[in-house]
Amino acid sequence: MCPFKKVEKEEKQKELLKGIKEHIIKYVSKRFPGYMIMLNELVISKYGMSAIDALLEAPSKLYAVMLEYYEGDEESAKLALRYTFLRPLAAYLGNPLLEGALAELIAKGLDEKFKKIILEHIEKD
Repeated sequence: MCPFKKVEKEEKQKELLKGIKEHIIKYVSKRFPGYMIMLNELVISKYGMSAIDALLEAPSKLYAVMLEYYEGDEESAKLALRYTFLRPLAAYLGNPLLEGALAELIAKGLDEKFKKIILEHIEKD
């Protein structure tokens, strides 16, 4: 691939990921006031990144924090992850059916596969 095309592709990905982040933050803030602030504090204190960055860069870290917050209750942590982050993400990507599959990948610690799926969907556009 031409170096200029590669840079252009990376810039487009960054812009699309920024759009995803903004969409999810708006969605969560509107439906679950205060939840993102609380999660951010927990994720930042443990991993040094925001909850939304953790979702897109290391989703199993976000899940680990949520699992800890819900005192090891996997069902509650998965449900919260799905409704707060994965539902708006799947809707933004135009494929609501992704929600469950993405939740399973995160719960299994398959971060790279999760990120690959996200990138494949944003590159379709």
